[in-house]
Order: sequence, then C-alpha cells, then structure tokens
Amino acid sequence: MATEIADKIKQIPEVEFVNPFIHEGLSSHNHIYVRLVDVSKRDLTNLEVAARIRKITGEYQNLRSKIIIPSALGGGETYFPIRALILGPDFQKAAEVSTKTATRSPVAWLVPDSR
Repeated sequence: MATEIADKIKQIPEVEFVNPFIHEGLSSHNHIYVRLVDVSKRDLTNLEVAARIRKITGEYQNLRSKIIIPSALGGGETYFPIRALILGPDFQKAAEVSTKTATRSPVAWLVPDSR
C-alpha cells in the first residue's frame, strides 16, 4: 500500500522525489518522505501539495495518515522534548485544536484544562 501511495504522490508535478520507508517485521506504520521541487519552480505551496497528498491518502479505507511539514528553523521529527500530535478525521477541527493548544501559556500546560 505504501509503494502504491508513493507512486501516486510522485505524479504531483511539484514533487521532486518520493522515498517510502517501510519498516521490516511486524509494524503497523511506515513513512513516506517527499521532497518538493524548489519553491521558485512550482506553482503550489507546500500546504497545497500537502492537501493533494491528503486527498490521495483519503482514498484508502482504514488508513490513518498525517503529514509533517518540517520547520523552516530546522530539526527533525523529534526535535522538541515533548511532541504532541493532534489527529482526527476533520482536518479543520484538528488545526483549530492544535492552534488553541499551541497558544496556551506554557505554565497552563502544567495544570490540567478543566474544559
């Protein structure tokens, strides 16, 4: 399934290359690394390409996917001491909850939210 999805992602004109990483053994997940062509040579933003990839992964039943766009400041998937993932079937709602969480005072994180 991962290579099939990767092949579909390769068809997006703004994609330079795709590298699916499939874990060996009994694993329920894999990674698909996607590199975009230089921003000066493409018509879509990285967010628009991400939306196209979400449409592709949305074609598969029983598949949960997430798209991580690297920070312009650098770092990898685990560059924060605490990494929270907000996932759900409604992208807009997940974005709303993520924004609300990110704007909370760090001191407020120490006290459970009563809502």
